[in-house]
Parts: sequence; structure tokens; C-alpha cells
Amino acid sequence: MYDRKMIDDYEEKNDDKTMFDTNMSTPIDIKSTAENEAKNIEGLPTLSTSSQDEIIFSDIKQYSESPFSYIETNEVNVQLNTGNLQYQTTDFVLPGRDGFDVIIARRYDSGCANLEDMNPDVNSKNKLKTGTKDNTFYTATYGLGHGWSFVLPSIETVPYLVCYYLVTPGFPLVGRHDYDYVLHLEDGRNIKISRDLDKFTDYTLKDITISKKTGTIQHPHSNTTRQYDFIVEYKNGNRDYFKQVRGTGSKPQPTFSLVARQDRFGNVISYDLKGEDGMVIVDTWGRTINLIRTNSGLVWKLPEDASGNACEFSYQINHTDSHKLTSIIDPVGRKTEYNYYSPDTYSGLMCYASERAAGNDPGTLPRRYLLLKDITYPNKASTQFTYGRQLQINNHAEGYITYYVLTMKKEKADGLEHNRREYSYILDTGAKYSHGYYIEYADVKSHNDILEKHQFDNEGKLLNKETRHQNALISKSTCQYNDRLLVSATEQSFDRNNVSNFLEKKTSWKYSTDQKANIIQTNEIYPSEPSYNQEINTIYGDYSTILETTRKNGTNLIREVFELHAGLGNRVIKHHRIYENGVLKEKTGYDYNDLNNPYRITNEKRYFLTDSGNLEQSGEYAETIYSYGSPFTHQPVSKEQIGITDADGNPCSSIRENYQYDNWGRLILRKDARNQISTISYDSIGRVVAETLPSINGQQAIKEIYYNDRLNFITQTDANHNKKRIQYTSFGQVKQISLVVSNEPAPGDVVLQDFKYNTWGELIEVITYDGNGTTANNIRKTEIYTYDTLGRVLSRSISQIGYEERYEYQDIFTNPADGRKYHREIKKVIGDASAPDIVTEYYKDQKGLLRKELLAGEHLFTYEYDNSGNKIRKTNAENKAERWEYDYAGRVITSIRSDSKQETITRTQYDALGNKRFQWDEAGVRTELQYDKARRLIRITAPLDHRSQITKYYYDGTGNIIWKKTAQYTGWQETQHVYDSRNRLTESYQYLSSTNWVRTTFLYNTMDQVVLRRSGDNPSGNGRDVTTYAYDRFGNITAMTDARGCTEYYEYDKTGRLLKKIDRNKTQTTYHHDATNRLIKETVQKNTSNGVIVSEREYAYCKNGKLIWNISRESIGASCIIQI
Repeated sequence: MYDRKMIDDYEEKNDDKTMFDTNMSTPIDIKSTAENEAKNIEGLPTLSTSSQDEIIFSDIKQYSESPFSYIETNEVNVQLNTGNLQYQTTDFVLPGRDGFDVIIARRYDSGCANLEDMNPDVNSKNKLKTGTKDNTFYTATYGLGHGWSFVLPSIETVPYLVCYYLVTPGFPLVGRHDYDYVLHLEDGRNIKISRDLDKFTDYTLKDITISKKTGTIQHPHSNTTRQYDFIVEYKNGNRDYFKQVRGTGSKPQPTFSLVARQDRFGNVISYDLKGEDGMVIVDTWGRTINLIRTNSGLVWKLPEDASGNACEFSYQINHTDSHKLTSIIDPVGRKTEYNYYSPDTYSGLMCYASERAAGNDPGTLPRRYLLLKDITYPNKASTQFTYGRQLQINNHAEGYITYYVLTMKKEKADGLEHNRREYSYILDTGAKYSHGYYIEYADVKSHNDILEKHQFDNEGKLLNKETRHQNALISKSTCQYNDRLLVSATEQSFDRNNVSNFLEKKTSWKYSTDQKANIIQTNEIYPSEPSYNQEINTIYGDYSTILETTRKNGTNLIREVFELHAGLGNRVIKHHRIYENGVLKEKTGYDYNDLNNPYRITNEKRYFLTDSGNLEQSGEYAETIYSYGSPFTHQPVSKEQIGITDADGNPCSSIRENYQYDNWGRLILRKDARNQISTISYDSIGRVVAETLPSINGQQAIKEIYYNDRLNFITQTDANHNKKRIQYTSFGQVKQISLVVSNEPAPGDVVLQDFKYNTWGELIEVITYDGNGTTANNIRKTEIYTYDTLGRVLSRSISQIGYEERYEYQDIFTNPADGRKYHREIKKVIGDASAPDIVTEYYKDQKGLLRKELLAGEHLFTYEYDNSGNKIRKTNAENKAERWEYDYAGRVITSIRSDSKQETITRTQYDALGNKRFQWDEAGVRTELQYDKARRLIRITAPLDHRSQITKYYYDGTGNIIWKKTAQYTGWQETQHVYDSRNRLTESYQYLSSTNWVRTTFLYNTMDQVVLRRSGDNPSGNGRDVTTYAYDRFGNITAMTDARGCTEYYEYDKTGRLLKKIDRNKTQTTYHHDATNRLIKETVQKNTSNGVIVSEREYAYCKNGKLIWNISRESIGASCIIQI
């Protein structure tokens, strides 16, 4: 049924029979039978004369178990080891209990798009014939159309033919049909099931198992009960249940239907698959989701949104013409269309066996394909496909099928072609032949003739990959496997001019002995950088849950331990511990006391020490309590931190936040510890359309986002009703940014910037406008970018000021100073007669970390790192060095500065909660910091004049500092802060005594900008020092009025650039800038009793951006003074 099919007949000899199993799939799972293959059939197979002896011709399908996919854009993949196109997209996700979600995704596979399957039989003349049957597995299971499936597990029944002679060869041949079975998994694996349906065939791993067991499964939150006959169990404890349905007739063909899925926590999703009539799903909450048949196809009836609006997702299906999915319409009306080539255009052949092998000519029959031609997206961009080569895949009985591989993919938008990629394939028989047993080589030609060459084994596993440009080798990787598992990989990057000069990384993996494919050891080896070598060891427990990992972080050995909860069947974590060099550094405990769900965390306890001691024995912890109750999400409805005390040891109120969710599990309301409410609104596909902030004096501040999917832009509206539009390209890149007057385009819109890209999506031009239009006269700055073949920037220039940067790259460079190999980058800022070029060189290692920096050929800095990528040393040209040491969490704990004469050290110590607990300065003097259980700083004890300076902080429920006390000789200097419902500072009190204070007051606009600041208030009345502010849409101050009523004014252009300032003395200053906003001229006009004084200053810059001179002029009347 799949286009990825190949024929793999093999002859298995034993005492009783000779067998031919003819496979119509990719040669993926044939390794275990390779030793039994009879690859050189010289003539008609020898058949036993006993009527009990059988010849079994099997149409079993062995699918790609771990396909190698070349990831493309727009969810399009190319399976290079088969040449199949694969397109996958997620239609919707409904969150479930404990994260067990309903995920509805679709997959098109050109290897599944054949309209006919081979159906061998014995004809009326007792001769073997090829035979044909409709390929109906996916169309009958899901009803979407040929080549399409929902991404759900399924079991396919595949007929095979048992043949035997009644007496001796030459006498009548009798055929009997029987069945094989294939399990298709969500992750793309396809595993053959034994004919007794009790185990897998040719699959020795235990990460997934199948058992033949009849029973019923009850949905715990609905009245749904489903019967099952088979269970597929995964290593994480999840299970899939299938029901067997037998057909009619003397040898009825069984079919299998997914009826339920269950996670290790006992949550159940039940399924009733009705093929072309749709589907019924009951999710983990007991909610029913229906896929119903309509006159035009299928429609999902989904939960309503928060506003009560109906939500539907529809599939338009053509049942009269090859049964094909033609389009989908999502809940907001966006339409994606699918177009196909005519099956008659792509019609191959299939033959079951050759006349020489079968004793007669079984004949050839057509095998047509419904190949996807293009996908047209809602913005009218499209992805187009070409299948340009027909391959013939042979079996060992000399039968074959022909199918069509993808040879080109491109995208089109606005009449232009983008992201073109071409694919070519060579079978194991060599480049001259279009027939063979499997694809051995596949090439991908893309960006600037970059060629990627891949080699596969006969199971479809990637062995080698090379990247070349103009035949020069850029990089290479090789892989090795054991029992289908990747055990080693070597990656090399080369000097294009000398393949013997390269950098290399080797990675190896070891797996658990229980055959569950869990990685127990990972080794990374860097031959050129041994200090980067890394080994990670992992231990697993029940459900393949990680129990322990160990790794080296620099010189420290880090061990992370997860203790499972035995009382809950080892399904959840009870304690999490982190050790550094054997010392316990962090400990977190989890309680599960929810009566409705025993596997939800209700209490999180993070342990710490108040002084020295053993963290394991500590009874001190910061506790967070979670409660639940929303019907359609496993997220908490409240989070509360308790047991908090202030800087004086007094109990504080708990910090509690509350949450509400909609029918889709999306957060729609948050109430903070001060009972201030924020809300979020969504459209029908889950995009945020509005956010409402806590009200001030009954007035709401709302931020909105408007979406136009057809024209591909969004309009953002801020709380002050200012709007900004972002226009995107068809591929999601920013195309234009504008200030606008309405959600849709209208007169008065101001374009700020345009962005242009080449056909590979690389940014090549950024145009910045002055706000008065988009003609050539309105262009303020034009940035131009060019790239090399690997997409690296070669140049960046700004034509208006003559600025230019150039870049060079050397993939492998051997530094003569130290003999080490690096990736070398050279950045040159072009100069002129006033200043030379500025040339900076960067040497980077295999991890992309900067190791050396040179300016004009002179050494500036050298850097060193540990195996976790932490910078541990920086040395300058004078051999002065800075060194850093890190803890297990990658935090700097020691900083050392040294030169030839002295060394200064600063240190930091963290507690088990991650708080910075102590700091030591260069003199070794210690500062102590203390925190509450909410990790808020409450006390600083710092050295001051041979005594301690103590500062205390006090907080409200949202973390605002409401009181600060600083120790003085005769008491405490106290400051009080007051906040509004949006946590903005509104009042600040500086206490001179308990009854005397000075207050500063702040008022804000809707954009959280201060519009009034009044200082000098005291118990006797309000102060007179009042300053007011006004702003434009960019947040620039346009007017500032002081306490005397004097005002300064600021004037800006439409893009927010400062043009003019008039100060409180009426002195006017005008500003002129160049394309990069550098000041090139300022003019000051001041009225005096002697007349108007005009002062000017001009600035000039060289091409590399440095200031080279400025001129000052000052004139009074006819006199003028010039200073350079």
C-alpha cells in the first residue's frame, strides 16, 4: 500500500517447506532475515511433492522503522532513504489530565498514496498471477483520502498467499490466502507483528511490546467502556488498546481499530474510528469530541471558546475522484488547499515474480499514485513538488514494483520562487540502473549549489553524510549502529583546500541491557580540545524514568538523583537531589495529596540551611502549595507560598496567586496576591487577541492584537490606543513595520522600515524611512547585506554614509602562534584617508566559542573554557588574566584577576535555594545577604568602618519593596513605598522621625509613564516641587514643566528622532543627524540684550565611524568666531 514499498522475496528452507515472502516496502527490517535470503534464484523453485508442503507468497509490508528525514520548511520533510515526500501538520491540541493530551495531527506520505496494492492469487488455470486490489487501509481507517492519515497508532492487515501443489510440480497449483500484520506508530516506526499476533517479528528491542489479551477498559471519567483484544505497551508505561474485527467468508480478513489510549497514571482517551463516517473521541476529562461526516467531507465539532463561540475544523474531501483531501478550513476560516497530479500521469507497474522464478508469467499490472502536487496556504504562498524519476524496486523472486521519488521542491510567493531544493537517488545496483533493492545514495542540492550527499544501508539507516560546494568537501559525518540503535557518530569539518586538515568530534552512546533503548552513557570526544571531553552516565527506573545522571562540569563531578514515590507505584518523583563532588547542594521534596488525582503535586518543598550543617537533615524548607479545580487543564488554579517571615522574624501573609482557564486549558485570568486581576483573550485557534491589565480608578488598560491572515499582518494596539502594524512575508519574516491609524491599511499610515530577503530567506536589505513617505527622497538609511554559500554575512554597508563592513571566513585555520586549529573570522571596517581599515580577527573552536581576538594583527585577548562552555580564563596582550570558577549550576563563585605583581580574588557563595548568600571582596571582607522563603532579599549586612552596616527590606504580596530600613548610629533610617494596582510606585516616604516625613508622589498615564512627580510633601501639606511630563507614542518626552511653571519642549519627527528642544529660558536648539542617528550638527539660538546669539557645532566622521573633527561657530550680529 505504501509507495515506499519494495519487493524482498526470500527463500526460507526447512524440512517441510520452501517459502517466498514478497515484501512491498522499504528495505528497513530485513537484517535479521538476511542470512536466510536466497539471492541467486537460478530457476523455478524446487517444490515438494507432498500435499502438506506449502509455498507462501507474502505481501507483507516492512516499513521504515527509523526513517532518516531531511527536514524542510513548512512542515515538509523528505525521506531520503525512500524518496518519499512527508508532510505533517497539527490541527489542534486539547490539553488532558497530567499532560495526556488529545493531539490531532495529519500526515501525508507519498509512499502511502498508491491507489492499488498487489494481491497475488492462483488463477483458473492454476497459475500464479500478480493480482490487484484497492489500497483502502488509510481511507477506510481515517477517511481523509489516499496518502493521508491521522497521526495515531494503527494495525494494518496485509494478505499473503499460501500455494502448494496437490501432487507434484506441474499438477494443479492451489492457493490459500492468509494475513500478516504491521503496527504503525505515531513516531513513524512500522513494526511487523507475528502471525500469531503475540509478539513482534525481527524486532529485539523492548521499548515497545505487544500482547494478545482480551478485556474491557473503562473510562474513569465517563460511562464509556471499550472492548479490546490487543495491548501495545511502551516503555514509559503508556498503552494502546486495539479491537479486532473479523470479516466474513471462509477466511475472513481481520481488521483492527484503536479503541483506547492510557498513560501510566491511568488516564484514558477512548476512540471510536468510523472511517469515512468520522470519529468519536472521549478525552481524559470525559468530554466528547466528534468528527462527523458532511456532504463536503468531515468536520470536527470542538469545545467552545471562552465567549461561547462554536469551534469547528473541517476537511473538504472529494469522494468521486480518487478519494482525496482537497482543503482544510480552521476555526478562524483560514483555508489551506491541496492539489494532486492525476493518477494516470504517475502510473507504475507491479509484478509479483518473474516467469523464471514462478514457473509461469504472473503478469504485470498498473499501480497508480495520487501524488501531492502543491500546498497553497491561506496567504496564497505555496509549496510545489515534482516527482521526476521512476524507480523499480526488485525482489529476490525477480518481481518488482515501480514508484516515483521526489526530485524537486520549491516554494512560490508573489510570483517568485524560493527555497528550491533538488533531490537525486542511486540504487544499490549503481547509478546506471533504475532498478535495485534499496536506495543507497541520496543527494540534496540547495543553496548556492551546496550539495549534501547521503549514504544508507539496506535497512535505511544513515551511514555517511557529506556536504560539498563546487566539489570541495566542507563537512562529513559517519554513523555506526547496533541492533538499530546509533552507537557512534563522527563529525568532521574540513579545510576546503586541504582535506587532511580538519576538526573532529566523536560521540558514542551505550544503551541499557534491558533492551528498552535507554541511553545509559554518552561520550563526547574532541581530539583537538581534550578539555572539552564529556561523559554523561544515566540510570533508569520504572517506566524508563531517569533515576540518576552524573557528569563532569569543569573539574566538578555533578550527580543528579531522582527518588521515585514507591507509594504511588514509582510513577512520580518524591525527592530531587543534586550533589557536587559528593556534597548535597539541593534537595526538593514533592507531596501528592490531591483527592481527585493522586499524581498531581500539591506541595513543593525546597530545603535549605539557616547555618552550617547537613542539608539532608535540615528541617527548614520553602514550601509552595498548589491546588487544582479547573475542569480542562492539569495546571493549578492557585499557587501559594507559606511560612514566610520578614526581616524581623515576624510572620507574613502567604503569597497566593489564582488562575482561571478556558475550555482549551488556556490561561484567561490571573489574580495576584494583592487581588489585582489581569485577563487574556484568545481567538478560536489560541492566538492572544487582548490582554486587560488591572484597573486604576475603575479604568481598564487593554493591549490588543489584530490578525489579518489573508494579507499576512498583525496590528498591535497599546494601552494608549497607539497602533503598530507588522507585515510579514509568506514565510513568516518581518517585511514592513508601520505606525498606523486603524487595524486595516488606511490613509495616514506611516511606514518606518522595509525588509527584503533573497530566495533563501536571507535578509539582504533594510530600508529606514523618514516618516513622510516611501519614495527615494524619503529614504533615511539603506542597509545592504551579502552572504557566502553557507549563509554567512560577507558584507554589510550603509550607502548614505559610505559605511562598509566586510567579512572573511576560513573553515579550518592553523594558528602559527600555538599550532592549534580554529574557525577563523575576519571583520574589516573599511576606512578612508582619515582613518585606516579596522581589521578584527576572531578564532573560534568547534563549539563556536571565541578563543582568540586580534586587532590589526595584534593579539588582544585569549579565552579558555571548560567542558560545559563556561569561560574560565581571559588573558590580554600584557599577560594580565582573569579567571573564573563555577559551581554545579554554572554560577561564578570565584573571580581572580592577576598580573605579574599581584592577584585579587572575589568570591560568592549560594545557598540551596539559589540565593546569593555571601560575597567576599578583594580584601576578603564578607557581605552577608539573607532572604525569606519566597527568595526575596530581606537583610544585607555589609562591612562599614570596622562595624556592620545593616539594611532591611519588607515586601507586599507581589514582591514590591514597601519598607526599607537602614541602620544608623541612633536608630534606623526608614523609607516607605506605596504602589497602585499595577505595581507602580505612587508614593515614597522618607522618614525623618516617627511622625515627620518627606513624601514624593508619582502619577502615571496608561503607558506606565510618569506624568507628574511631586516632592517635598510633609505632614503639614503638599510640597510645591512639582514636575509634569508629556510623551509621544514612542515614549519620548515632549514637554516637561517644573515647579516654577517653566516648560521645556521637545519636538520629534514622525519616526521619533529628536529635531528641536526649547528650554525653560526659551533657548532653542535644533539637531541634525545622519543615517545612523549620529549627531552631525546642532544649532543653538539664544536671545540676549545684545541680540540673538547663534552657536553652531558640526561633527564629521570617517568611513569606519570614528569622529575625526568638529567645528564650533558663534555669532552675534555680524561678528563670528570659529573654532576647529
